[in-house]
Amino acid sequence: MLDLARTLLIEAGVSDRVETVLGAVADLDSSPSFDVVIMIGVLHHLQGDAAKQNILTQIAMRLQPGAPLVVAGNYRAYASQPLFMAAWATRWRMNGSGPEEVRAKMRKILQVAEPPQSEEAVISLLTEAGFEEPVQFFASLFWGAWLAQRIPTTR
Repeated sequence: MLDLARTLLIEAGVSDRVETVLGAVADLDSSPSFDVVIMIGVLHHLQGDAAKQNILTQIAMRLQPGAPLVVAGNYRAYASQPLFMAAWATRWRMNGSGPEEVRAKMRKILQVAEPPQSEEAVISLLTEAGFEEPVQFFASLFWGAWLAQRIPTTR
């Protein structure tokens, strides 16, 4: 994935302005040195609110005051929304998936570790980590994306 990201950055002509890093957030220098962080599809794979809170706090420590964070991911448990699950299955069938393929896709998405339970839970995790109240700029059946800024430090 990192190689693909680097290739896409080169193709977009921005690779000289973007640093890609392989490893855990906690392995990075803890001083605020990043101008922006983009985290997509991570929170719902972390078990428990403590792990989610920890990674967001680690990110906040490393962001410049006032710098943005874009976070996107699943923000409700798939099984909690049977109507949405049925809509998704219908969409897959309409696009040519047979019954076994639909069942396989359902099994796969139900393996998501533990998403935040609501949009409010995402907002709470972000604000407790040191971000101003985020703004949701995308939402689908189960996924959302938010823009949050690290709380500026006062002098």
